[in-house]
Amino acid sequence: MQRLQVLEERQREYILGLPWERKLVYHRLDERMQEIVRRLYESGKYDGCCYFLKTEEKLTLKR
Repeated sequence: MQRLQVLEERQREYILGLPWERKLVYHRLDERMQEIVRRLYESGKYDGCCYFLKTEEKLTLKR
């Protein structure tokens, strides 16, 4: 996946270890996921949503 080239090695390893069937997947927005989303979005390679359980907010990121 070409879009993963903008990630650091440990970030790429995490992403490549995920199941890639076309289905909705939830992740805890911990520090690692924030870094991954930030890098992908800043490079124009991320579209997606972030859901925040405590505030019940949804953040949609699109280019």
